[in-house]
Amino acid sequence: MKERKKEYLACQGDIVIGIGSWRDWVFIYEKPKKLGKKVFPWLVSDDKVLNFVAKMNRAPVIFTTSKFCKKTFIKAGVKKEKIEIIYEGIDTDFWKPLPERKIKKIREILELEKNKVILLTIGGDGTSKGAQETF
Repeated sequence: MKERKKEYLACQGDIVIGIGSWRDWVFIYEKPKKLGKKVFPWLVSDDKVLNFVAKMNRAPVIFTTSKFCKKTFIKAGVKKEKIEIIYEGIDTDFWKPLPERKIKKIREILELEKNKVILLTIGGDGTSKGAQETF
């Protein structure tokens, strides 16, 4: 806890964009706010937001990563006018489509038919990846 306070105090800026799950609300919103920073949370959500709705409604704005997350927050009681979507991006200089020969090999290994879509997500929370919004 003391280590994180040092990180916040060492920040030269006046604005903090707290990125993470609503479960980290205290660390990504309340702690930097108490240190005099202007805080904008960018959160993912699931269906268990209820304990933080009142606190979230006091924030000037809440950024989230998808329409699904926005709907989840609204359903829990967060005011829709408080929520703005900022989609997660990718580095297109690094991430490139695979050559067809590699895709063919992967399909063979996974025993997937040619018309089946392959979608890769990385991380532990499937709801925050937006897969439900893809198809």
